[in-house]
Amino acid sequence: MAEIFQLPVLRAGTDPTLPIDQKQLRKWLEQINGTDVSNKIRQLYDLLKGLNRTQLADKTRFGLLENLQPLVANISANLERHYSALEQPLPPPNRKIAYSLGKLLHQYSLGYFRLIDLVSAKMAGVQPGDIYALSHARAMAITTNRMMVYYRAYLAVPDGVWSDCHLIYQLARKLSIHQARPVEDSPHQSQTQSPGRSSDQSFAQSPVQSIEQCYLTALLCELADPYRLTAGEADRLREYLPLVQDYCLIGSEAVQIKKAGFFVVHFSIDGGPNELGEVVLRDDRDGFVLDTSALVKKMHQQLTELSQTTAPEGQWQQQKQRMVLLRCLVVAFGVRPDRLQQRTASNGEIWVLRGLKTVHNQISAYATESASLAEIQFGGASDPSMPAMKAQEKAMDRWELIDASSGGLALLREAGSRARVNIGDLLAVADNPSGPWETVVVKRVRYQGKEDLVVGVQRLAGDHQAVFVSTESPEGVSKVPALLSSGTGDSASRPTLILPPGHWQSGQWISLAGSEEDSLQLGKISEMTGHFELFEVANDPKID
Repeated sequence: MAEIFQLPVLRAGTDPTLPIDQKQLRKWLEQINGTDVSNKIRQLYDLLKGLNRTQLADKTRFGLLENLQPLVANISANLERHYSALEQPLPPPNRKIAYSLGKLLHQYSLGYFRLIDLVSAKMAGVQPGDIYALSHARAMAITTNRMMVYYRAYLAVPDGVWSDCHLIYQLARKLSIHQARPVEDSPHQSQTQSPGRSSDQSFAQSPVQSIEQCYLTALLCELADPYRLTAGEADRLREYLPLVQDYCLIGSEAVQIKKAGFFVVHFSIDGGPNELGEVVLRDDRDGFVLDTSALVKKMHQQLTELSQTTAPEGQWQQQKQRMVLLRCLVVAFGVRPDRLQQRTASNGEIWVLRGLKTVHNQISAYATESASLAEIQFGGASDPSMPAMKAQEKAMDRWELIDASSGGLALLREAGSRARVNIGDLLAVADNPSGPWETVVVKRVRYQGKEDLVVGVQRLAGDHQAVFVSTESPEGVSKVPALLSSGTGDSASRPTLILPPGHWQSGQWISLAGSEEDSLQLGKISEMTGHFELFEVANDPKID
């Protein structure tokens, strides 16, 4: 009978160097215990590769895999700091580490895939807690954790990973074990992770989740688009989703009209959920409709509660971050049919500046230059020597423009460029070094191939003016750079203020430096990153 998964061919005979029973495996583990991580991952990969090509009894194979779990988890945790929560682009050695860990987890999953394959071919009875039911649960957990490796490093998920997830879920559903929470009998089963994950618990999904719950968490993570999340947010998201995923419904109703909060999961597509109308389901065997409408309502409720709650001293930043993330998730899980914008392919260079202070200096220098040129044009005697503009040229970097829309741009960061970029970075972009400059925010990053990084940026509405905001501290009054926009001119668009990270709060009054008359009241916070905070302005400031 043909194999369900793509599995390595079993060899005749046994490699005498392989540990194929528990006693031999314990000895092998003792031998590599004192070696460094690179040696461990190499030896473990070779061991798994050998076991996956060796004929073993089902219980023997399962037992060996279970006893290797702590080592896999330990290696995963030790390698994470080399590719996660770092500035992009990652140096080639760091990207190689992420790819190597992904390959290791794939090799580890193949042993469980073989056990699933065997029982699925026989369609024998499977009970929650037996090795075959647990193999389904382990395979789903390892495969979704493999996805997380690529998400953390902003690497594309390899072909076939989503197909494996869909297949595991389908097979578990046929065996009626997809909603059963596995009865654990492994002494090494990892526990539920906390936000400060300990080293041996970083790779496994919570054991109390059913296969369907684990699968649903992965679907929602993909729907949230991890390539739009700041460093570390993908892990926080995955810790949050199991708390609210009961508000999602996996339905069989063939809704074909585009509706907010409804998505299609098609088993034959090697990818996550799609919007309704993009994919057609003929019947339940093709896939299902994922209904997130109740989840969106729950998140709206959480947002309302947060906005009406005064954060304890020292927890303002965390509360603001949660509110911003929830707003992003409301959009992701309740996408409106008209969200897509017409994109125009482009091919050319674009100049880039990064960071609030640098962008502030550039906008200020450009305004000075424009004013000086106007003076000359209308008879002034000033000589427009722009030292600020010249100094800024050293901070400029040239990227490639891929395409553009009314809302943003897609940029390609060349492989040889040293420019760093992160989700949430404030950038200024221009067609040439002399301007004019447009203010944008980095919304998405993902590697194209193994070298080039594609950066999606969103245009910030309005023309931005470089200002300084007065702040008071025990050391006295100081000035911090900020960008004040006029809005877009329509009644629905408020002026906005971009500030450096700080203890800013909605409702707070702040003064523009050098002006006793111009005070601004901060309204709703609409953007918060590790690099800046964007507030609507509640009053109507005077903007020159």
